[in-house]
Amino acid sequence: MAHTEDIYHTIDKLTLSEFKEKGSKFIGYLFPTTNVEIFEETLNKIRKEHIKASHHCFAYRMNFENEIYRFSDDGEPSGTAGKPMYGQIIKHNLYDLACISVRYYGGTNLGTSGLISAYRASCAMAIDNATIIEKTLAHIVELKFDYSIMGNLMSELKQLSIPIIEKKLEEEGSLKIELPKSVTKEKIDVLKSKMLGVSLEQINDQVHVSGLKINYLK
Repeated sequence: MAHTEDIYHTIDKLTLSEFKEKGSKFIGYLFPTTNVEIFEETLNKIRKEHIKASHHCFAYRMNFENEIYRFSDDGEPSGTAGKPMYGQIIKHNLYDLACISVRYYGGTNLGTSGLISAYRASCAMAIDNATIIEKTLAHIVELKFDYSIMGNLMSELKQLSIPIIEKKLEEEGSLKIELPKSVTKEKIDVLKSKMLGVSLEQINDQVHVSGLKINYLK
């Protein structure tokens, strides 16, 4: 079971919002992303699709472990667009996503409070339309093993409730397991101790199980 510190929330796919405020039209695009370069590509694509729009404001938040974030008013008065949008992302405690709000100016100035309200609503409505999903920070660990220890290894993995996500039985056996990041070392150390028949206190990084190679892939 994942520990709380390994769990975060994001959205599963692109969602939209659209409304008018005093003639101005606001279109919100909320989409999952974990890469700034891909976000920039998406932003450029939306700018081309809405080339006649007056503003393309945005906010993003990525990387649950080491947060990366940015927001932009794209020519609107400072603090009236990107920051309120980012505030909605923070309010819902979401990561690995971005919101772009496109505005077509309708001829009537909304004022500072009106702009803040409109851009906040653009992002909030898109979040309301989204499906929020739970994700877990995890390590993928590869276990390469001699067939002589396969029975013992499989038994201990089952006892420890460690999920196997890939199995290959070729010249040597290979498994890929997935573990929550906060407990990976603990689980691997327990696995070693069980297979060696020694106490957990005797296990460290230099202790190896004969016939078993452990590689951290991610």
